[in-house]
Formats: sequence, structure tokens, C-alpha cells
Amino acid sequence: METELQKNAQFHARPVPSTTYKPNAIIVDNTERDLVIPMAVTLESDKRALKRQEFDKQMEEKLSQIQTMKALLVRQQRDMEAKRIQEIRRKSIDEGIVVTLL
Repeated sequence: METELQKNAQFHARPVPSTTYKPNAIIVDNTERDLVIPMAVTLESDKRALKRQEFDKQMEEKLSQIQTMKALLVRQQRDMEAKRIQEIRRKSIDEGIVVTLL
């Protein structure tokens, strides 16, 4: 029993595996094959940024149009008010009536 224990306790290394080196290996020449050319990368974020720039430009144009329309409307209202005041003053002088404007 002791001999069996001693026999089992001894270290036995596995044999060295055979090499994978083959001196007569065939070398493949890939010079005839076309090189791989990578495609240009286009990110969705770039496309989105361009669309956003166009949108911002359109919004600026709309806002400028709205501002010009508002300015025109204010100018027309001022002109109409001035004409109305002149007309009321002229009538009051012609009729001899004093009108108080608010």
C-alpha cells in the first residue's frame, strides 16, 4: 500500500507535443488580389446637423418676415390714427365743436 502511495505521489510530466512547424509549407501569394478599400463613413449625426442648420435658416427667415409684417402693421395703424386725428381736428374746426381725444 505504501508503494502505491509513493508511486501516486511521484510527479510525471506529460510528453512534449509535436511541433506544428512544417518546413515545406506552401506560401500563398496574395499580390494578385485587390486591396480592400474602406468605404467613407457617414454618420447620422452629420446628416441630422445639416438638416438642423437648414431648419434654423428657415426659422430665421420666417421670424424676419413676421417682424417685418408686424412693423408694417404698426406703421399702418400709426398712419391711420394720425389721419383720423387730423380728420377729427379738421371737422371740429369746420363745425366749431371742441372734441377731446383720449
